Amino acid sequence: MKRPFCVIVPAYNEEVVIEGTLKRLIEAGARPSDIYLVDDCSQDATGEIARSLGVHVLRNDPNIGKALGVLRVVREFKLTEFYDYISLMDSDTMVDHGYYNEMIKEFERPILTQHHYKELVSDFLTMDHSSRELSAFLKRKAPMLEHASRLLPQGIAEHVLRTHWRKELFKFLKLDTTTLDDISPLLPEGVRGKYQVVIACGRPIPQLYNWLTEYRALCYANGHYVYRSAQTKFGVVAISPGCSTMFRASTFNRLKWDNPTKAEDMYVTIQVHHEHIGRVVYVGNARVYTQTPRTLTGHIKQRLRWDGGTWQVIKAHRVYFGMRAIDWECKFLWTEGLLISVLRMCMPFILIWASVTTQEMTGIPWYFGLPLAIGGLYVGSYLVSLPTMLIFTILMKRWTILKYSPLYMILRDIDHFVFVYAFVLVIILNKDVKWYSPPRYKRNEKRKHAWPFASFFSRLRFWAGRVPPPPETPT
Repeated sequence: MKRPFCVIVPAYNEEVVIEGTLKRLIEAGARPSDIYLVDDCSQDATGEIARSLGVHVLRNDPNIGKALGVLRVVREFKLTEFYDYISLMDSDTMVDHGYYNEMIKEFERPILTQHHYKELVSDFLTMDHSSRELSAFLKRKAPMLEHASRLLPQGIAEHVLRTHWRKELFKFLKLDTTTLDDISPLLPEGVRGKYQVVIACGRPIPQLYNWLTEYRALCYANGHYVYRSAQTKFGVVAISPGCSTMFRASTFNRLKWDNPTKAEDMYVTIQVHHEHIGRVVYVGNARVYTQTPRTLTGHIKQRLRWDGGTWQVIKAHRVYFGMRAIDWECKFLWTEGLLISVLRMCMPFILIWASVTTQEMTGIPWYFGLPLAIGGLYVGSYLVSLPTMLIFTILMKRWTILKYSPLYMILRDIDHFVFVYAFVLVIILNKDVKWYSPPRYKRNEKRKHAWPFASFFSRLRFWAGRVPPPPETPT
């Protein structure tokens, strides 16, 4: 008999955080014998700490990377044969107590999304059923459509299937909260598989440290409250983050983990959509607490790896030439991001041109007008973004997001530049990006200043007041 789930934790030189991560996994319901740590040739005590807690440790020598390490441990221990679900967890991540209950609940509740209704109708109607079976099915599930039985001739003619009957059944599926279990007796196994949840993504929340972690918390909040739930509804979740993702074990071996990108999590997610392996969903109640870069250099390097890996995936999967729903979602999001980033990068040059050409008319020299224009641009951007930041601050009850908000406009421009630079590097110059993993810090380590003019702002207690360290057990 298979066990419910196992946890794979890829690790490289993680002795600072690995003990807390593994203990937290055990507290959340994972047994030590169901936790598999992939020690990717660490030079510290990562493997020894894991063994002392009773978990399985597989050491790679030499270093082979995260994706290949995951693939190796699955094959070495034959995890797909002994478990129903496989969970991936980063070595710096603290899971919430109810994380695995929420994830498994989502796997066991295969509610069809609106995106799949039309496809399901097509699958349903191409099967060989008698009019009696179809009529009984509709009468049982939707009494308001009992009259549909009178619309069906004895043999269900082809022209009826393509016209009125197809419309009636589509209306029924769209209005009724039909689950896969309700119609599974009428669907063959191959069709049922397309509507099963094969990847469930949790909600990452950055651990509190300094202004950079609060900016990342704001970005994650935007994804949670604006994008991810809608993407789940329409079946277009594009990225399953490596720090909080669970896979259905029966489909794990179909995923191409040895892919040539720096964003293996996004690569396999797009693969699931393209090959119709199943559904990808977002579980907002399954929370994990992750560490994010605490220095500006680390932030830039991680963004470059993420953005470069994203463009590699789009290029590898030929997303811009595809016509599936996931392709259109990616084309819209990344084209929009590219256009906004380019426009934002051009704004200083536009302001320089405007300051020079209008100085005679306004009587303000360009070297005075330019700083005023740039300052107005940043103040205007901040005031436009302030209501959204205030809403996210209230929803997350994380007041430090608003505290450092004036500095986010600078980081946003840096992100725009990195996004465009990654596009040029990967798409135009056909070059690779370097893998980067930010340095870890102890969870009880005191906050340090990691932003420009820290010594100056350290004198201002409002801006540089001590922030309590993140708790060992997040709530």
